[in-house]
Amino acid sequence: MKIKLGPVSKRTPIYEVQSLHLAKAIRKLEEACSRQFRSTTELSLEEFNRFRDMPEYENFIEATFACGFVCADYARFFPIEKAHSKPNEVIPMLPFSKLRHYVHTHQRAEKWNSDYSTALWNSLMCGALPLVARRLESDRSLYETKDECIDE
Repeated sequence: MKIKLGPVSKRTPIYEVQSLHLAKAIRKLEEACSRQFRSTTELSLEEFNRFRDMPEYENFIEATFACGFVCADYARFFPIEKAHSKPNEVIPMLPFSKLRHYVHTHQRAEKWNSDYSTALWNSLMCGALPLVARRLESDRSLYETKDECIDE
């Protein structure tokens, strides 16, 4: 076996260790934000820059890539506004493929939307991203069962 070259696809499998690593990165970002910022949905430009400069922010962005949640073949962004308006209703109902798309959209929004994109901040403040972490950590319906595993 060798290291595979090329981009990650939405059909590329995600392993348990990857999902748990991303959940851990989300938790660390959430904890750092609660220590450093007031609980508000609005960031001043100064606060925004502090948020973007946090090592936990960078770790989250890197984890989205390293754990296979950023995929080259999503044609559109996930509609995050709906998830942010009703996170307790939307996030628990998403199948894994949609959770992956949701995380992908946040990374892309941070990179491409603007120099002042607050999509990731909003997802933390409304509780949607922490719900994603909780599901990755504990929702066994997102994982294959032993019967579904196929050995190569």
